[in-house]
Parts: sequence; structure tokens; C-alpha cells
Amino acid sequence: MRQQMLLLMLLFGLVLPPAAAAELLTTSPSRQLLQALQNFAQKHHQYRSDQQQYRQADYWQASLEGDCEDYALWLQQKLLLLAVPSELVWVWRQGQSHMVLLVADQYVMDNLQPQVLLLSDAKAQHQYQRVFGKWQLQQGQQVFVAQSEL
Repeated sequence: MRQQMLLLMLLFGLVLPPAAAAELLTTSPSRQLLQALQNFAQKHHQYRSDQQQYRQADYWQASLEGDCEDYALWLQQKLLLLAVPSELVWVWRQGQSHMVLLVADQYVMDNLQPQVLLLSDAKAQHQYQRVFGKWQLQQGQQVFVAQSEL
């Protein structure tokens, strides 16, 4: 519960004391911490297509108002504040391309899925049929790496 409160403080832009920040920082994020972040994002996310919002076919912005890319970017931005590694991954889901966030090579966070999934469970359930590639941060720039394995 304390981790969830600290996470909410961080989400609302409050500066955490060093000891509190250290409590949140772990090499392997807990599923409960990720689920608290997912719950917050799911509650506040409002889907709007890029065409509706920006009158463009595709526009990326870290926001809880937008499509799957915006949602994944928003989550990634919050996790970066906690030094939790994550990657934006393009997948094929329910007949269309879709972006999810792969967290610490263990978890999948998806705006279409209320629960944080273990990567092994997502694979076993065939939630994501194919991966087109992923975005990685290399020398401060987002670079697309094609044909990755999820």
C-alpha cells in the first residue's frame, strides 16, 4: 500500500524524499507496483484516435488521452522516473497492429488489457501473435529495431 501511495505522489508530480524514491526503485519492479500504475492509467485513459485529436494519421505523444502509442509512451515515461527499463513493442493483436509496453523483459502492459501480464503468460495465451519490432533508446534517441521476438 505504501508503494502505491508513493507511486501516486510521483504520478501527480510531487517530489519524493530520497528515502521514499529509493524505496520505489528496485532492479525488478513488483507486479503490484506495475498493476497500481496500470490501474491508474486504465481509470484515466480516454481513447481518441490521432485523426480525431490531431487530424493526422499518426502522431505520438505521452498522454492518457489518445491511442495505444500514447498510452504506452505515458507508461514508459513514468517508469523511466523510477529507472525501470521498458521497451515500446509493435505486436499483432486481434487482427491489427498494436503497441504495448514490455517492462523489464518480464511484463506486458497494454491499454486493451486491464491486468499486467507476465510475458510468459502472454506468450502461452497467444495474446500477441507476431512482433513487428520494438523501439529502443540508443544514445538518447528512440530507434526502431525490426523483427524482434517478444
